[in-house]
Amino acid sequence: MDEIFRIANQLAANGQPPSTALVKARLRQPVPMATLITAIQRWKQDPEAYKSLGFPGTADAESSAAPQPASPEDQLEMLQRQVEQLQQQVTMLAKRVSLLEQLG
Repeated sequence: MDEIFRIANQLAANGQPPSTALVKARLRQPVPMATLITAIQRWKQDPEAYKSLGFPGTADAESSAAPQPASPEDQLEMLQRQVEQLQQQVTMLAKRVSLLEQLG
């Protein structure tokens, strides 16, 4: 989760509110979506608490700590995984809506 907090600090320092998509795109290694969401929620509840952990939040620190851009193949693979996850979520939500419509 430390890397997630560091990325959230970097985004906030650049004036961008951290979101799952922005943070996930900057992660060096994939993390489970539940972990990502939990970490971002914690950060949003008290961003100052995570800045005190010593993670850089300035533009100078970002350039030295930022991961190298992924190759086009890696980016494509990451996007394909994201699309697959989103398709699964849409399917799940459609089932829930259908169930709620039957109940209501």
